[in-house]
Amino acid sequence: MSPIRTPVLLKCLWSTLLVVGWLSVKGSLSASSGNVELTAYPATVCVSADYPAQVVILAAAEDGTLRDVTRHPALTWSLPEACGVRVAPGGRLELDLSQGDAAAAESSFTAQVALDGQALSIPIKIADRQTRSPQFAREIAAILGKAGCNQGVCHGNLNGKGGFRLSLRGDDPVFDFDAIVRRDAGRRIDLLSAELSLLLSKPSGAVAHQGGLRLPTDSVEYRWLRQWIEEGCHWSEVEASPARLVPAERLVELQVFPPEALLDSECRQQQLTVIAVFDDQTRRDVTRWAKYEASSATGVEIEPAGLVTAHRAIDISVSVSYLSGRAAARLTFLPPAEAFQPAEQFASGSRIDQLIDERLHQLRIIPSQPAEDGVVLRRLYLSVLGRLPTVDETREYLQSTRGDKRLRLVDKLLLDPGYARLWALHWSDLLRNE
Repeated sequence: MSPIRTPVLLKCLWSTLLVVGWLSVKGSLSASSGNVELTAYPATVCVSADYPAQVVILAAAEDGTLRDVTRHPALTWSLPEACGVRVAPGGRLELDLSQGDAAAAESSFTAQVALDGQALSIPIKIADRQTRSPQFAREIAAILGKAGCNQGVCHGNLNGKGGFRLSLRGDDPVFDFDAIVRRDAGRRIDLLSAELSLLLSKPSGAVAHQGGLRLPTDSVEYRWLRQWIEEGCHWSEVEASPARLVPAERLVELQVFPPEALLDSECRQQQLTVIAVFDDQTRRDVTRWAKYEASSATGVEIEPAGLVTAHRAIDISVSVSYLSGRAAARLTFLPPAEAFQPAEQFASGSRIDQLIDERLHQLRIIPSQPAEDGVVLRRLYLSVLGRLPTVDETREYLQSTRGDKRLRLVDKLLLDPGYARLWALHWSDLLRNE
């Protein structure tokens, strides 16, 4: 174990709080008692006419690794007859409104899934069999966020784009409603011919749009936005006075499943499902309407419906947002087990060293050998100050013969004003400051 490892983590990385997620304790995913155990996310599925439910089926092996079998060709579903629900490709449950008198069907039932002799029961609840009119505080605000219209590089910029400004990431929906419906004499909305509204014609490509195609005309998002305009651009189902708009329901929690997964090396895809919980205790599957961002810019792709595909072994965090809610999922796509040779455990290391060793073993990563002085110097300056050492700083450090020179260098860099500037910049990026 490199002697510089413990002090650097104690004084640099540990103090940033960002390392907390990385140092998760070994064994957080329990292994099944048999060869394979099936688990469904969410535990209880809620589906409605407007919001299909995405179900995720995971198979847990004895070593604690998981595999997403939601799309496995041998996975079978069994639903009661005339339940009014069908299973679409990819494990998405949808209401079948074409089945006779849907109102007479049960509002809750149990579905069965089976794979390789293992079976699992999944409770299903039907929240609403009737379609509802789209409302700004619910569907339209989510569409704008999903399409990226309120991002900092688009209309969410401090100065807007093309004379049209939205709140950054939709954090102020009342401001956004006013900007779309009332501001500039309502020029972005055409109540007589919805298709001619700038709010539709620009993102659909009918009119030149610097942001490109955002809402294809055959998409559900385009249909909902057009219906919202045709029905009068309502804020919510229970509108207050024009001077004070309040949503009929308030989002109190956003849940993403699975929250953490250690995925087998043969599994390079993981479906996510996102549940929004409102203050009236209603739950809605918003997997289709959530926005996903991976912590890594390369090696992974995320489809709009929440399917994560990794092109190599990688450990990532997926940030999920919907309306005012934020959540995250930790996905670890492991390398092949046969390519990993466990490294020697360093019993003399500190507790932080032990946690790192456990995590490296869990991720099947072989630790590097202790670094030379020149490499340590360069890495410390880049990590703590965000710059390379000068020639004089390099010469002074390499010529020193003190046994504690690495510890002294850490103390010196942490007192440098550049340390505060660098981490202020990191936090500013996380908080999306202009």
